[in-house]
Amino acid sequence: MRKQQKKLLIKAKKLNMNVAQIDILAREDLTIYELQTVMDYFKYQPKEMNKDFLASETKKYIEFLKEKKGKIGNINNYKILFSSFMPSYFTLININKDILLGTRKKFRIYKMYMFFIKHMMNREITDDNFFKYIFINYVFMLYMNFSIWHTNTVLRSIFSNKDKEVRYRLIFKIYPCIMDDFLYNGRNSIFYYIAIETNIIEQFESDPKVLEELYNYDCHHFPFKKEEFHDYFIYSDNNMRYSYGYVLNEPYFREKQLKQYPIVGLIGDFCKKSILEPCDKENGIFTTWNICRLMEPKVENKIRECYKILGQGFSTDAATFYFSVSININGFVTVKYCEYKAIKISESYDAGWDVIYPAAKKISFVVSPDGKLYRKSVKSGKYYPIGMKDFIYLYKNPNLKSLEFMDLILDYNIQKNVFYREVVCDYMETKATMPLNFNEIADYHNRADLILKKYKTASYMNIKWNKQNLNLSYLLIKAYNIVDPYKSRQILLQQKKLSPVTNGVYSGKACNRPYEYVKQLLLERILDSETRRISKKDRENIEKKYRAEIIGEIHTDILSDEYNQWINKKIERELGLNGHSISRTIDDYISMCRQAKIKIRLDICSVKQLDRLHERIGSYGADYREITKDVVVPDKSKFLPLREILPEEFEWITTRKRLILETELQNHCVWSYAEKITDDVCAIYSFTDKRAEYGKDGKPKRYTIEFRIKNGVYYVEQVQGKNNKVNADGMREYIQSLLVQYIKKSS
Repeated sequence: MRKQQKKLLIKAKKLNMNVAQIDILAREDLTIYELQTVMDYFKYQPKEMNKDFLASETKKYIEFLKEKKGKIGNINNYKILFSSFMPSYFTLININKDILLGTRKKFRIYKMYMFFIKHMMNREITDDNFFKYIFINYVFMLYMNFSIWHTNTVLRSIFSNKDKEVRYRLIFKIYPCIMDDFLYNGRNSIFYYIAIETNIIEQFESDPKVLEELYNYDCHHFPFKKEEFHDYFIYSDNNMRYSYGYVLNEPYFREKQLKQYPIVGLIGDFCKKSILEPCDKENGIFTTWNICRLMEPKVENKIRECYKILGQGFSTDAATFYFSVSININGFVTVKYCEYKAIKISESYDAGWDVIYPAAKKISFVVSPDGKLYRKSVKSGKYYPIGMKDFIYLYKNPNLKSLEFMDLILDYNIQKNVFYREVVCDYMETKATMPLNFNEIADYHNRADLILKKYKTASYMNIKWNKQNLNLSYLLIKAYNIVDPYKSRQILLQQKKLSPVTNGVYSGKACNRPYEYVKQLLLERILDSETRRISKKDRENIEKKYRAEIIGEIHTDILSDEYNQWINKKIERELGLNGHSISRTIDDYISMCRQAKIKIRLDICSVKQLDRLHERIGSYGADYREITKDVVVPDKSKFLPLREILPEEFEWITTRKRLILETELQNHCVWSYAEKITDDVCAIYSFTDKRAEYGKDGKPKRYTIEFRIKNGVYYVEQVQGKNNKVNADGMREYIQSLLVQYIKKSS
């Protein structure tokens, strides 16, 4: 059996496919492409689908296609047909399941297939690309539920049209009858669901006979009457053709669109009055406006001075942004925003400058006719409601035109539901932690309504949700079930705001955010408790001493925030504390609790208490062997170059078994780092100092070293000896010297 086929069978068993499905995937008469297509077909069907029925249907498709395979000379055509019978998530149709499975519509694909075979055998169709174009569009229309009238009209017109340029254009950009169905029926139209995927119609040209056939009032309804036909079509004397009247200065059509879609009119007026420039010569609303500017306008004067000195073109790291608004005839508005880190000045300064690709930040979204926002996924190409994190990013930046545009969108939605205002205020005030999209806000009346409907846990918590920031509420709800149910939950429920310490960065997965919040909350409580051990008088003396030091050294104004933070660090040092090591111990403690499914305690009042808990869970008996997660170092790990930097005697721990062994040899909690290794957050190494070169007591020891990376630079996060004892300052310095040497060589 082929290697790739074996891999597919292993994958099939992991996905719990039944015997009938595995038998098909084990067939030797199928190519790897066919097997992969079948695998995708099985994989992306609904879970409730009967697997035996799915396998039997698949056998029918395969037998039918295999029987006719020799009649199609081009293997690419065969592949297209095979994928059409068994569409997967990755096919042109772009659906996530076969919606025709078990229906009579599958036989329509058979019928169309035989129709093409007949015409190709008779050489009536000689162009393979033309065959692919027609069949793909036919299958697309079938899956998108096009009516028989639409399908037949479109296909007949394609067959009769010999113009290749028109033939290869997307089918729904060519035929206005489909667009009219959308305009007339709105959300009930099949076209509504694919309208946000594309700009529907740019221009349509045809002779009068084709128009008469397409616009058959006995068969189809249109948003205009027969006598209004010339308001929508313009007759061209030059080529004896009609053009579909999407003319920018056409008052009749524009007025009708603005009545139907008020948001289009608001955006159009905004673009005309703002500093955005239209891409074409017309100033009508159905066009695109854009602007490309420097983030810091003052930089332009410096660039001009540099050009005078150099007298030639050059590149510089001046940050720029691009913002564009495209108002499409279908009522959808496409907005694009990009940030670039550098620009290139042309040889002649009068010619201006161009951005240097790629974009450092890129957000594009669509405003639907009802004012909702959708963002396009880079991976799938599908559109999803835009998240509040992206909305706020564009809304918060005061230097960009995007602020005014997003304000326009916000005001439009506030008129429908005033709750939008509160939500935006909450996300402006704190970091975005709650996964919330802009569109769903319209479904709720206030904070309590949103919280109680989205999260069942909220009903058990005695909190006045209407008076609390949404992002804090989300963190409290998600943290409620991971902390100890007694004092710790009481402490959690008492939190009324996100403090500067706990208002951290929550850019990772949503499932990790409550743990990050609990970690920062615990850190704040322990530091606060420890600093209280100093009497008020002693604290004043320490502050007085360090105030004199900072004033004596700094001759500029000192900000209150930086002054207080600096003083607090000095007090921690006076107490023999180190904020970073406390943070790392808390991180280990929470990580171990998470893996061992132990509730986290928030009532820890001292570093000693934290250390005792950390040690107790770290030596979790034999259970750590069961709860330690799998260790899988990514193939493209960020730490691969580190292996070449370090000497051979440094051992990279890359397996679960070796990680557990290191735990047992060292009697510490390195087993809890399994998930971090797999997520490529850190790399764990083990080193035996046989000659006792790096310890303080002159005895040979084993050391466990954690490496991390920041801004592309490796650094030592911690060095631990047996029983969590740290006494290897010499080793840390040695490793750091190796890393510095590597950086110098690389540069």
